Amino acid sequence: MDDRQLTVLVERCVIEINANAFFNTEKLKNIYKFFGYTFQESYRNIEAIEYLGTYLPSLAHEAKEHWHEASMAFRDGYVDIQYGYCRDKKTAERNNKKLREEVKRAKIAYDRKTKILAHFENIKSKKLSTPNENN
Repeated sequence: MDDRQLTVLVERCVIEINANAFFNTEKLKNIYKFFGYTFQESYRNIEAIEYLGTYLPSLAHEAKEHWHEASMAFRDGYVDIQYGYCRDKKTAERNNKKLREEVKRAKIAYDRKTKILAHFENIKSKKLSTPNENN
């Protein structure tokens, strides 16, 4: 992903973030606040909203691909030590644990990114809906 600086204008303030770092490391609570500020004056932040509309789905897609790759690595690299087919059980257990932990981390990252995307789409539909659509 690119390291694009995203600028959001709110009243007399300017919020600048590095999109990749922000969405990968910041707490969900702060990301949700950022979305609130972004849509508070949506007419001033059209460029940021359009960018987020393309960036967040690609971020979720990348997380899903990473989860799938980790799952395939786990499937292909897992060694069953129950029946004594491996020579070095401790090494096999250690490798199995690393593979399992990588799948867990990838799944957690995917869940986080889908939550972020769902919240963005939800707030976007609420804030940008016109009065005629509510009837």
